[in-house]
Amino acid sequence: MAALMGAGAFGVHQLRFALAPDHGRSLHAHTYLAPVGAVLVGVLLFALAAALARMARGVVEKAPRFRRLWAGTSASLIAVYCVQESIESLLTHGGTTPMFARGGCIAVPLALAIGLAIAVVMRGAAAASAVVAASRQAHQPTVSIAPLEVLLGPWSPRRARAAARHLAARGPPLPSV
Repeated sequence: MAALMGAGAFGVHQLRFALAPDHGRSLHAHTYLAPVGAVLVGVLLFALAAALARMARGVVEKAPRFRRLWAGTSASLIAVYCVQESIESLLTHGGTTPMFARGGCIAVPLALAIGLAIAVVMRGAAAASAVVAASRQAHQPTVSIAPLEVLLGPWSPRRARAAARHLAARGPPLPSV
């Protein structure tokens, strides 16, 4: 979720300036974001690998209801955009530029759309983990075999059956004279 929210916040910010460029702002105000895209790809790949590993172990993920998840992610993306633009405005213009001026209001529908995508991915991942866990349980053998026992095969010591336990303490037969 954190990786998706980071990528979503980056997407809202970058798409806002791609769709409605603010020519009044200096170009160096957004140069600090140049390496963030590559880092986000790495973080997203790591998060995907971790999610697949959890699914392979049979962990069932839970996700909030769709509407709550969508509303929460969208509101969070709008809040991150507002904080980021406020900090940028403070550092570059002394805090005089309103964040929703000159095309900045396009960030709200972008946040809603990206929040929707994040909610769909999260609910889909939760459903996929439940399906994988159910199929793992359906295909598990009924008798649990220890991995070491499988590797050692016939050389591993076996436990005696309950009916033969009384014979285990008996010594060898007496020699006949």
